[in-house]
Amino acid sequence: MMSARRVARENSRRLSYKFPLVALPLVLGVGLAAALTLGLPAVRAATSLGSSPEQTALLVRATRASLGVSQGVSLPYLVRDINPITGSFPAELVAAGGWLFFRADDGVHGEELWGSLGSVGGAFLVRDILTGPDGSEPEKLAAVGDRLFFRASDGIHGTELWVSDGTAAGTAMVRDIRLGPEGSSPLDLTALGDTLFFVANDGSNGYELWKSDGTFSGTVMVRDIYTEVFSASPNWLIAAGDTLYFRASDGSHGPELWRSDGTLSGTILVRDIYSGTDGSLMRYPAAVDGMLFFQASDGAHGAELWRSDGTYTGTLMVRDIYTGTGESQPRHLTNVNGTLFFVATDGVHGLELWRSDGTYTGTVLVRDIFPGIPDAEPSNLTVMSDTLFFRAADGWVGDAHGAELWRSDGTPSGTIMIRDIILGPGFSFPHELTGVSDTLYFQASSTNYGYELWKSDGSYTGTVMVMDVYSGTGSSSPRYMAEVNNRLCFRADDGIHGVELWALAVGPDVIRHVHLPLILHDG
Repeated sequence: MMSARRVARENSRRLSYKFPLVALPLVLGVGLAAALTLGLPAVRAATSLGSSPEQTALLVRATRASLGVSQGVSLPYLVRDINPITGSFPAELVAAGGWLFFRADDGVHGEELWGSLGSVGGAFLVRDILTGPDGSEPEKLAAVGDRLFFRASDGIHGTELWVSDGTAAGTAMVRDIRLGPEGSSPLDLTALGDTLFFVANDGSNGYELWKSDGTFSGTVMVRDIYTEVFSASPNWLIAAGDTLYFRASDGSHGPELWRSDGTLSGTILVRDIYSGTDGSLMRYPAAVDGMLFFQASDGAHGAELWRSDGTYTGTLMVRDIYTGTGESQPRHLTNVNGTLFFVATDGVHGLELWRSDGTYTGTVLVRDIFPGIPDAEPSNLTVMSDTLFFRAADGWVGDAHGAELWRSDGTPSGTIMIRDIILGPGFSFPHELTGVSDTLYFQASSTNYGYELWKSDGSYTGTVMVMDVYSGTGSSSPRYMAEVNNRLCFRADDGIHGVELWALAVGPDVIRHVHLPLILHDG
């Protein structure tokens, strides 16, 4: 006999869909499949009352017209109402091996690892790692080749390293690094080729650098940098070419730049930039054509832009942007087709957009967006089709535009605001910028709507709201955008289903012959 909760879920499914979920994209096409879950009252009422596909299609076309969307443009659709009661709150969306992985809570199993192809109805629990309602709380999801690595707790071993190929049988704990229930708490999961590097604590050596190929025997500590029980606390892990760079402290030099090739002898201090135990506090690293750029302080110049080729002599300050002991604080370091873009202040212009080719003379202010000492604060630097997109403010009063969407080709004249989405000094505050092919997707607010999904091709007319998912002034707040099988997947709230997994077709269908698990629970 089914429980009351299961009966409620089954009734909800019957009311929500009149067609087999798997057949929807094939029979009706992505546009109509999306329309069935748009969150638009008229469309939802038509489907729940049993309207024919032809009648629903007419309604969809009318809905598109009312939204100002052309008939050839796809609209976002709800992938699956995973938790019909409170919303499943999908997070950390990562594509690996043709699958979308994420964590979610269906209200029965707690937070667990889920997978999806991005199609309507195509979301499934990969494995119930910690049986019961508490959940294994998978975190730090990272793709390495076709596999997903993450950390989770099965309730016996504590938080340890796990791996998944998208199947229940292929989802397993890699190694119980710290024996017992406490767990090694893996951090900073970073791919270098087919190898995962990460930081973990085995209970004897503190937090040190580890690597894994997904097997028990291939999961080992690379080097005990700060010997005995002390922690080197490696962080800011980044791959540049065939080398892993990171910040660590060996107890003598303070937090400095290190590199590793995955071997004990090949894991070394690159340079003691700030002599002594204080350390240069290397941070915000970015790889540009095999060269590493980062922020560091040598104790004399403050936090400035540095670069390294992995050697002592090849590790040097690029330019003292804020001369003297002042700090330019370079951040948001981003590689744009072989040129480094970043945000810094020279003490005259405030936090503005800069670029560098790695030389003193080639490190220049791109444009003083907010004239004078105030900060334009460019952020969310994102590359799409060799163009840099970002959010910035050219002012907050009068004729200024507030925080809006900008783009840059590295020249002053080519650094422009794309569109003043909210006219005047108000601001649309674009964020969650994600490039897919030749289109930028992002979250922004506008005068008559809350924070919704927008897209841009870099032009004024090509910068438009995709759809008002949460109709009216409410915000659907799309987050964690990731592309899989020509579907842009993200989490959003339409005001009806709670925060759930949504998707948008951004290319032709990708046919994958897979067997999705059918999971029924008596909850």
